[in-house]
Amino acid sequence: LGDAQKQVLDFVEQNESCTQSDIASKLGKSKSQVSQIISKLCSEGFLCREDGRLFINTPY
Repeated sequence: LGDAQKQVLDFVEQNESCTQSDIASKLGKSKSQVSQIISKLCSEGFLCREDGRLFINTPY
C-alpha cells in the first residue's frame, strides 16, 4: 500500500462511517484523489461502503 492509501485507511479506522468528503477535508486531498484511493481500497477488499459511508472491511 502507498502512503496515501495508508492515510485513508488510518482515517477510516479512527473515524468509522466517515464520508469521502470528510476524508478529503481532513487529509487535505482533493475529492477526486480520495475517490480514486477509495475505489482501489474497496476493490482490494480493505474498505466497504454502505449508504455513502466507509468502513474497514478487514484488519490490515
